[in-house]
Amino acid sequence: MTTIIYAAYDAGSDEVLGFYRSDVHATIPTPNLVISDVEHAQAIVDQEAGKTLKVTAGALVSILPAIALTVYRDRAKRVVDGDAAALVSTSFPFADSQAFLLMARVHEATIAAPDGARTQSEYPLLAAKVLAEGGSVSHASLGVAATGTDAELATIRAEIADIEEVRMKAHIDLDAAVDASAIDAVLAAISWPA
Repeated sequence: MTTIIYAAYDAGSDEVLGFYRSDVHATIPTPNLVISDVEHAQAIVDQEAGKTLKVTAGALVSILPAIALTVYRDRAKRVVDGDAAALVSTSFPFADSQAFLLMARVHEATIAAPDGARTQSEYPLLAAKVLAEGGSVSHASLGVAATGTDAELATIRAEIADIEEVRMKAHIDLDAAVDASAIDAVLAAISWPA
């Protein structure tokens, strides 16, 4: 005799209430849906993963609850952010801590008045660059350091901008995703710049 597996479900919500086997249970609640061994095994895995099981249009479906979908989306965003951070760190030809210092020097260069007097105390990071390169700190040498610092960052900035554009677009697409498969599709479609 062949064993039949039933998924009994609530007629109002369509949520699966339990599974019943013809070789074990004498009474099978209705409404129910006959499912295969494979569908039953997958349903158990999905339930353990926190998914809600429903019968929709005569088929057994697994749905992530809204809170779980939010968690799933947040995890996907962290994956995207981690991938972007790894790509950004490879764009810098030096350690991340040096990147911070370079950006601080660029900030100093940005606020440095081109026609005003530049002093070591006002622009300590630019002054440190001048001194490290064997120069003496003056208005002119700080100006050269500011220009060189900005040029030093220009290529890196363009690479990072491309990565950031992809990261931000992925976040927008993830926010628009309505289910786990759409989230997975967004992740699979990401094309990072080479």
